[in-house]
Amino acid sequence: MNEPTLPRVRFARKPGDLGDVLHATGIPHWHDEVDVVIEAERALTPDDYDAFAANFFQAHDWMRAFGGRNALGHWYAIRLTAPGKRTLYVNPEGLGYARYVGVAAEE
Repeated sequence: MNEPTLPRVRFARKPGDLGDVLHATGIPHWHDEVDVVIEAERALTPDDYDAFAANFFQAHDWMRAFGGRNALGHWYAIRLTAPGKRTLYVNPEGLGYARYVGVAAEE
């Protein structure tokens, strides 16, 4: 099976909110930068995005079946988008909260 081009993403581990992600991913060696396999995509309204990004520890049932890593070292993630907002990548590792949250490495 040929996989599509994988986005390279900088992840922060257990961030509280989007500010934590942007801080951690902007400092060399304070983040994990990995290739990501997109398992699912979720389009949010700007208000829903803001509520999600304000508290990554909030539980969401729709996250529980996603995340983890494969034998090649690629991470599985959910891509979250909203109009006018920065795309987020979430690897909940099968848990109900955003355990790892990242942004594209080239941003």
